[in-house]
Amino acid sequence: TFIVSISPYIIYQSKSHIELLSVWLLALGIHLVIHVKSYKRAIGFALYLIFVAVHSNYYFYFLLEIFGLYIILDIIYGLIVKQDKKSIIHSVLHHLVALGIVIFAVIILLWPTIKANVVDGMILHKNATENVTKVDEINTKWQVNDYSNVKFSSSIAVKRPVEDFFVFSSRPWYFIMPPKSNIYIGWISEIIENNVRKIGSLHWLAQNYFETEHSALFLGFTNIFLAILGLIAVLKKKIYIKKGKKDVILLSIIAIILAIMIMPPYIVLFSTKIYLPAYLLWKFFAMFRVLARLGIVILMIFMIWVGYGYRYILTRLKDKWYLPILIIALVSLSLLEFVVPFNVNNVSRVPYEYKMLKNDTKSSDIVALYPNYTTREYVFWLKYHKSKLLNPRGYQNKEYMFDADAFTKNLATPKGIQEAKNLGVKYVLVDTKLAIDFVKSEDNAGKDPLTFFENSNLLKRVDESENGRFVLYEIEY
Repeated sequence: TFIVSISPYIIYQSKSHIELLSVWLLALGIHLVIHVKSYKRAIGFALYLIFVAVHSNYYFYFLLEIFGLYIILDIIYGLIVKQDKKSIIHSVLHHLVALGIVIFAVIILLWPTIKANVVDGMILHKNATENVTKVDEINTKWQVNDYSNVKFSSSIAVKRPVEDFFVFSSRPWYFIMPPKSNIYIGWISEIIENNVRKIGSLHWLAQNYFETEHSALFLGFTNIFLAILGLIAVLKKKIYIKKGKKDVILLSIIAIILAIMIMPPYIVLFSTKIYLPAYLLWKFFAMFRVLARLGIVILMIFMIWVGYGYRYILTRLKDKWYLPILIIALVSLSLLEFVVPFNVNNVSRVPYEYKMLKNDTKSSDIVALYPNYTTREYVFWLKYHKSKLLNPRGYQNKEYMFDADAFTKNLATPKGIQEAKNLGVKYVLVDTKLAIDFVKSEDNAGKDPLTFFENSNLLKRVDESENGRFVLYEIEY
């Protein structure tokens, strides 16, 4: 429990997705899944799932996957061990009652979202010109770039391109890749990544490692050793699973299935495209694109076998004087492998980039960010600098046919600056560090943004931060 609590998943999600900190919902949910053995418990579990759905759609989705897999595996297990048919039928009915209540309640509670995402799907503007005629001409005269392929969704519809499922899915080696920011063993990730890149057919899969999400998949070298030790001890009957043997087996199989489900939508081997389960997840549940977050569930189940590894050591070395020292050493190693820096922001000190905005701009001025990754920080300090922001990340306006992310991708081009000018933008705040990563990870029109901003006769350098990371440019009118 402690290892899960200090895992990189918890540290990173605490910075951006507060609702995902409640991992106890997953732990309790898994516990309840294996105890749906009466109609009363089935109703209780259904009510719990409804509560989780209201709190976190991701955790509801995860638990629904686990529950569905458990129902299927429970039936198969009963048939293999020749369980009484009547008990199998009762078990299935208990699970179906819980599932039926959940589906019925969720459809009622979340029907607008379900309709927008599953029934209606994405509203795609196939022809920008055709749609633009529906609004006043003055609203769209700013357009310079072609936005005919931009997808505009309803306010509650969330659709993702299949590329997102490649970016945020898993790779087999991610389970042994420690967080790069870990000061003790983070260097191992660089070695693994570099070696994978050398393999021609896997080179493209070595891209897009995002530590904030993919570090959730790391199992820990000490934990892997202990889990293997526990598995061998159980198979060789050195120790026994005294209680819940069936549940341990089924949960272990579920963890393996989940590990396969979170791989990329397809892979190409010998010029043949092989589709994987994630492709179906993209087709039907595209709103849940960060499959890597299931790593925390896999880790929870994996820790069962780590526990058996500790149990074997305790049994085998129970009379040895150094046993406490060995256990403390193993636990300490496990924890050190998961440690990542926890950043604390001092909000009593205004960052220099926002001091620049306060000193060099007026409250009536409109600013564009490049890239727009720092939207949150910009909005947080809005009370201080008071400058308007044109392109918040993820913002869309169907009436004006404006997509902030598409606009940002084109910003480092003459056309992009012309659009900004038409929209009344006076300043462009460039994050030189993120701009380089932005170009690598996104399909941008401007391939060398820093050179463009510095040399363009459409812009004038106004100021830069003390460390040179942020540069403020004024658009020449």
